[in-house]
Amino acid sequence: MPALPHPAWAFSVLLFGLCGYLRQRVLLVVLSVLLGFQYASLRAHWRMAEALPTSLIQQPLWVDAVVTEMPQQWPQGQRLMLEVEQASAAVIPKTISVFWQHSEAKAGERWRLRVWLQPAHGLLNFHGFDQEAWLLQHGIRATGSVDATAVATRLQPWVWQALPMLERWRGHLRDQMKSALGDHPMTGVLLALAVGDQQAISASDWARYNQAGISHLLSISGMHVSLLAMLLAWLVFHAWRHYGYRKWPALKVASAVSLLVSLAYALISGFAIPAQRTVLMLLVTAVALQLNRRYSAWLCLAMALLVVLLFDPWAVLSAGFWFSYLAVAFLFYFTLHRVEMNIATTWWRKALRVQWAITLALAPVSLVLFQQVSLVSPLANLLAIPLLSFVVVPLCLLWLIMPVDALLFLAAWLMATLHQVISLSPLPQWYLPEPPAWSVPFAVLAIICLFGPRLLGLRYLAIPLSLPFFSGSASVVPE
Repeated sequence: MPALPHPAWAFSVLLFGLCGYLRQRVLLVVLSVLLGFQYASLRAHWRMAEALPTSLIQQPLWVDAVVTEMPQQWPQGQRLMLEVEQASAAVIPKTISVFWQHSEAKAGERWRLRVWLQPAHGLLNFHGFDQEAWLLQHGIRATGSVDATAVATRLQPWVWQALPMLERWRGHLRDQMKSALGDHPMTGVLLALAVGDQQAISASDWARYNQAGISHLLSISGMHVSLLAMLLAWLVFHAWRHYGYRKWPALKVASAVSLLVSLAYALISGFAIPAQRTVLMLLVTAVALQLNRRYSAWLCLAMALLVVLLFDPWAVLSAGFWFSYLAVAFLFYFTLHRVEMNIATTWWRKALRVQWAITLALAPVSLVLFQQVSLVSPLANLLAIPLLSFVVVPLCLLWLIMPVDALLFLAAWLMATLHQVISLSPLPQWYLPEPPAWSVPFAVLAIICLFGPRLLGLRYLAIPLSLPFFSGSASVVPE
């Protein structure tokens, strides 16, 4: 938007919403959308207010700041996320990102630095990565560099705050894993799976994984957390039934243990949006079991969505948000109406059918965001999902608890084998110009009709509803 709505509109919509809710609940959905929009606009007003004054652009400033995140390593130095506690200027943004040459700073340290700052900005690249939106999403309102000619002082080696200390631990685990694996070509992949550091994966490998449609598995996806929670819950349930305290039901104990371990894994990996969604759904399920109540899967998903957007309205700017929530929603919808629960149907046929369905259902999202879809994604995921979620990720997590390097080398060998299979396989892609925005709702309706109840006979409407989605034309960059 070129300008944000005035904050007064938020309070008027809130008052109107309360009156409408008391009088007629039919308006609840519309009012909820309005309230959500106004809540996001208020948060945007607060964040945009943290701007760097024009008079301070590219001016030397002394700051006392805490390194709040695991530093990003580059050959020339480090990219640091700093929380400013004190500055020589009166008003500067609280959260800044700076590049420091030849730095060895660690998360959880307090430093006194001289920095050169500029407002958070990015190149105007149509249909490409929006750097400015990413900075806004992460609360970074100024970027810059550390003055190498000034003397930097480490004021405190340990800052006893929860987030910096957690990031310090993540950085320690990353360094230990790098030291153990050395120059192994799969080091970057294992770092991404264990501690959420995707920086070490080369651009060529990322391109290959994207072509195979498995790049979502090389980050801390909700699927990894979910399958790990399921595996752990199954082990704890059967162990508790035979050896546990009988007055505590095995199902409740298993759900509580799997929730705690999943939360720990999500925190170690950086607590990305897919991991947040999974942990929140596990939390709702565990609470329901403890209270002897039953919640539907749809309610768990809706409550997870609500909590994420309340704390982070900027989550909608992330592609992972849409893929994560829509994939789970479609999985619920598809398994409700289409999956044959015939005992004679083999598990791999069911898995392949679900993979094809999810690939087709998420194709509109992929085409809107990236203008391409992998045609071999179902087959590649059918091989990669069980290998990564049930073998490679547990091996990495087991190494975090019991640092035996043989566990890492086994995981690295399995990933190298998968990489070799992908490298030798043809990876056809489907490219399409970006569809017009008005056609996206029709594509969603087409997916709903295609995989809806067979008795209604709505699948024949999928073709005409999806035709507008393919009416886009290739855009030309203006000269």
